[in-house]
Amino acid sequence: MQLSLKAGKRVTLEHVGIFADGVAVKQVGALNFQIAQQYVDEVMTVNTDQICAAIKSVFEDTRSIVEPAGALATAGMQQYALPKGAKVVTICSGANVTFERLQQIAERTLIGSGKEALFAVTMPEKPGALRTFCTDVVNGHSITEFNYRLNERAGAHILVGISIANEAGKEAFMAKMKKHEYQHVNLSTDDIGALGDFLAAVGTKWNISAFHYRGAASDTGNVLIGFEATDKKTLEAILNQTGCTWQSVDTNPSMKVFLK
Repeated sequence: MQLSLKAGKRVTLEHVGIFADGVAVKQVGALNFQIAQQYVDEVMTVNTDQICAAIKSVFEDTRSIVEPAGALATAGMQQYALPKGAKVVTICSGANVTFERLQQIAERTLIGSGKEALFAVTMPEKPGALRTFCTDVVNGHSITEFNYRLNERAGAHILVGISIANEAGKEAFMAKMKKHEYQHVNLSTDDIGALGDFLAAVGTKWNISAFHYRGAASDTGNVLIGFEATDKKTLEAILNQTGCTWQSVDTNPSMKVFLK
């Protein structure tokens, strides 16, 4: 709808995420579009984390559980720059969410509400390095997720999730990592999609040396993947053809890639 209103005609999307399945359409209806053109002032978008945070907010206020599509209005309201004292109404609906999905939604609320930060960190591979990182940097924060992998004798990689109070807390944590010279990539706001299509496009030429997946309660999730690749340029060319956006978190031949 957002793209259609900007284009002045109904736009068809190539891909639609299934998390908010109640609004997962590739093209808006003709009548809906006509009404929106006449009466809607603005359309904004939100991500899966923000929807999960909205579901939590509705539950805490009303003890009602709304489905992802039903929480869209509240998620948008929470991201909107409202003037002080504004009176706001958001329409919430539906309960089309399985019990099994609730745990995943609860986990996603941490990032969506700004209470968790996720980082890929490179550290020296030597005795006591992990303890030093926890003492100098993690100290004072609760760890929500931690994955470690030996890369080579010169360095190791960790994927770490940290509980934070707000955006300022995340910035302070990143400042501590910079102070102690830990190379890192902030993965907090990235969503990863179409993993099956991506792996099919990459093919079998490169051996996968590391793989970490974090479920997202939808067709998206977080993936940190390593390839054994001596020809880095060829691998990067293939990555560019997959339709995913990505960034390298390692300059070594055994390449680590964060996919979006």
